[in-house]
Amino acid sequence: MISRSAFAQLHHSVLLLIGTVLGLALTFHGPAGAGDCRARAGRRAGRLRLVIDERRLLPRPAFYRRSPLWAPLLPAIVASIWARRSIRRVLLARRRRPVEGAAADR
Repeated sequence: MISRSAFAQLHHSVLLLIGTVLGLALTFHGPAGAGDCRARAGRRAGRLRLVIDERRLLPRPAFYRRSPLWAPLLPAIVASIWARRSIRRVLLARRRRPVEGAAADR
């Protein structure tokens, strides 16, 4: 069987996986965090990154015939949908788990 997960590509090394996740987080969140630093170049880089992110999201609302003003809200909308689905999965899993000492239905 062919294994195609990132963990398999990292030779099942937890350290490599942690390093990869930290590197991705730094790459994605670093420039946005630089917008808060005192150095002028850092602020410019951070603000530029935020402008690029906003521009990247502009075509999405237009595709669904919505106002471009929805674009800045898309990350929050996606996060709320993801959180709601995650909580729902946890609640469903708890509901399906058999209770100790309960009589078997089968």
